[in-house]
Amino acid sequence: MVKIIQEKTSPQSKKGVDMQLLVGMENGADGRPLAWALDHPGCYAYGADSAEAVVNLAPAFLAFKAWIGRHTRENWLADIRDVDVHLSEVWEVYNIDENYNATPDGSYEVNAWFRHDWKPVTRLDVRRGLQVLAFSRADLLELVQGLPDEILDRTYPRERWSIRGVMGHIAKAEWWYMDRLEQAGVASQQPARKYI
Repeated sequence: MVKIIQEKTSPQSKKGVDMQLLVGMENGADGRPLAWALDHPGCYAYGADSAEAVVNLAPAFLAFKAWIGRHTRENWLADIRDVDVHLSEVWEVYNIDENYNATPDGSYEVNAWFRHDWKPVTRLDVRRGLQVLAFSRADLLELVQGLPDEILDRTYPRERWSIRGVMGHIAKAEWWYMDRLEQAGVASQQPARKYI
């Protein structure tokens, strides 16, 4: 069962609801709305508009829960049955120029930085985040294993990067995250590094 409730403040627990899914709405990410499950890094959904993105997040969360379960017997989401979806924050993406001035034709897109993101992470948050990164990396490497260079380097209409470009971006982003967790030495030894 999924309930969708829009609130501007932090929701209070409701009796009978197993979990509240706090949603951060990022409007304009690559030109479209993106709903983030704030307490579950890696869980998100797009939509044609913000409302559809929020609605799409509930089934995306259930798929995320199943995906975690396929990767570990210690699925920290396994016992969740009912999800109460709360839209807690909205971010409007904007662009800046080289002088950090907000301008519609700026070359740099400023993506979501929700108030929820300011919270300090716990050791458990870090452990689970590292697991999600490892699960994602394993799935991605399995998908591209054996692809020839001409496929890895092919570009596609309306796509920013080739497959190799996406892999390189992911490897750099993973290193950046790991560096912030003082784990960059571990990240530099991962197989995805060969795609940079």
